Amino acid sequence: DGLSTATNCRFPIFPYSRNLHAFTITTFIQKGIPDCLFSMPALETLHISGNGITGSFPLDVNISTSLTDLALSHNQLTGSIPVYIQERNWTNLDLSYNKLGGTLSNSFQSFNDISTLSLEINRLSGNIPNVLRSAQNINILQGNLFTCNSDRSALPSHDKSVDTYSCG
Repeated sequence: DGLSTATNCRFPIFPYSRNLHAFTITTFIQKGIPDCLFSMPALETLHISGNGITGSFPLDVNISTSLTDLALSHNQLTGSIPVYIQERNWTNLDLSYNKLGGTLSNSFQSFNDISTLSLEINRLSGNIPNVLRSAQNINILQGNLFTCNSDRSALPSHDKSVDTYSCG
């Protein structure tokens, strides 16, 4: 049901038709992520990668409990990854190829064997949360400056860049 549930975020494409119910987003999406997209009650997947979106995440937003798959890769998002994103269970979280900075929360939610986390090519730094070290489908090292010790045990062992990563 997508945008049909987001009355404050939609604009009818065919406003005079009784039979065609198609909508577009009312907000110019390149100027940031509209808050209303996160709160659509039936939305499970939100993929708006490669749209030249600039700005940062909304400061305070209520994310619909049904939203479990978020892909905002290949945009120009800045700022840090909000706690409400980091402390949520996702089946897929792809924020790669942006300009996100800051550190990851120690209370980052765990990822199971079918979950995917992609944060590569950003400006993230600091320690990698313990829960991410054993994640199966993870790409966070390339293009970031995470801290690690000489034995590299703090790095996620399943990241495709683990063998070539230079600690920050």
